[in-house]
Amino acid sequence: MPTRVFKRKLQEKYTKWAIVTLVVFGVLGITARLLFSEQIKLPYGDSAWTVAIEAKIPNAEKNDRISVSPPWNLAQIRLVSQHLQYTDMRIIRTKNGDAIKRDIELKVEKPGNLTFYAEFNVHLSNLKQNDFTRPTPPLTTERRALFLAPEEKLDPTSFEVTKRLRRLSAVSTDNADLIQRIFKYAHKNIVKDIDNINTSADVSLRTNKAATVGRSRAMVALSRAAGIPARIVTGFILTEELDAPPYYWVELYSDDDSQWVPYDPEKGYFKELPANFLAFNRGSSGIIKSKNIDDIQIIYTIEQNYDLAGLNIIKEQRIGDIFDLERFPPNTRYNISLLLLLPFGVLITTLLRNIVGIRGYGTFTPTLLALAAAYADWIAGLVLLIIVVAFSLSGRSAMPDKLTRITRLAIMFTIVIMSMVIGVSLMDYFKVSSGEAVILLPIVILTSLIDSFYKAVEDSGATIAIRRMMWTVIISALCYPILKLETLGNLLLTYPESHFITLSLILTISLYSGKKVSEYPLFNWIKEPENTKATNKKAQESTEL
Repeated sequence: MPTRVFKRKLQEKYTKWAIVTLVVFGVLGITARLLFSEQIKLPYGDSAWTVAIEAKIPNAEKNDRISVSPPWNLAQIRLVSQHLQYTDMRIIRTKNGDAIKRDIELKVEKPGNLTFYAEFNVHLSNLKQNDFTRPTPPLTTERRALFLAPEEKLDPTSFEVTKRLRRLSAVSTDNADLIQRIFKYAHKNIVKDIDNINTSADVSLRTNKAATVGRSRAMVALSRAAGIPARIVTGFILTEELDAPPYYWVELYSDDDSQWVPYDPEKGYFKELPANFLAFNRGSSGIIKSKNIDDIQIIYTIEQNYDLAGLNIIKEQRIGDIFDLERFPPNTRYNISLLLLLPFGVLITTLLRNIVGIRGYGTFTPTLLALAAAYADWIAGLVLLIIVVAFSLSGRSAMPDKLTRITRLAIMFTIVIMSMVIGVSLMDYFKVSSGEAVILLPIVILTSLIDSFYKAVEDSGATIAIRRMMWTVIISALCYPILKLETLGNLLLTYPESHFITLSLILTISLYSGKKVSEYPLFNWIKEPENTKATNKKAQESTEL
């Protein structure tokens, strides 16, 4: 038996064993996770709660945005899991680096009457599980100014606020005493008024009547007028209630301790709150918000959760947590689930190349382009791709032909960056897109794609090069729906070992040596035309020899 044939058969045998091994690992991993995932009973005195949010969003327009504030992990409360359901919207990356504003951002893709539903499962511990008493870095000048500035329905410079503060300051001995007097005034002098549930700080102080949010606004406005950074906290008190109203309290920043100190002017809690106060939003009075939509109808429900299946309440950090991808916050989980879907895009590319006979540029280039489209607006991404290709090819054609690969790629990288900047500016000018998301187009992949395209023009001719570019875009379009399957992405978050089976499928496709679909007469149009340029070049070299 010839050595080459022997090596090929040995390689095929090794690949087949690798396929079987990967399938076994995948099945065993999923089975082990199903059988041995830890289901811990709650310790005595602990409880589990589900906070459900149901929102009806009428007359939403395309590209409208809705932000949802998830609950915070606190000293005795930990977010265990959440489940989101929504129609004709998609989660987008949160680009605000502010640690307070870590909301889940949704963008409307199809106008109409939309719905949103979320469940947040939390564990309320009888003992402190997290240390949140450590000092945080002092407020920066910019952050301090933010928590001293006027806001809607909360103006520390208004007449009523300054008049009331002047009276309180006149009898105060120091800053601590002033804070106590402000708190006492908001707690005792403002009467509860459930009929006016959304009064401003100014109105609350003038009438001395307010609901919970108005009372909290009054205390925040007085504190800010006194030069004390203050903010409203929106959350819930964990007690079972259908159509539960959000609850509001106040946090003042202490420069001495470098931390935010809680106050509840409604119930009278001073510097410390009960463990069942669950914060959702720190900094504004809202959990679901939208700049463009005003009449969102929201129902909040709080229920004690006695079914612990899936809660996986963990008392201390363990090395096994590394394999628990569901422990991350919502935005991080979305990003990881999107990454876990990428191998399916590569699987599609491999299938189309090895069995169908389609040839594009690269194995993972189409998938990464589809990833950029899934993260951003795909129409804007396609427009930017066309602009980048046009500018980059014209720029590359002006360069010398005989360059080293490193020099060529360095030039292409610079041209791609400049053309992306121009493209983003053009789209913003003509209102095609704001350009904030299309930057996500993978620059390195674009650089390699443009370089491969130009090299294909030189080696195989413009027809073949354009054809391969067309197939690359088509393969990306086929990968795009896969990356939008959030249910599948969430499943992979739970069972990431499923990708052992994905690897086995890719290896199985690599063993295929039969006739490709493009070789059948009916599908000859798929097959790449003969490379006449390369044939003529070889013939010319033979003639010269």
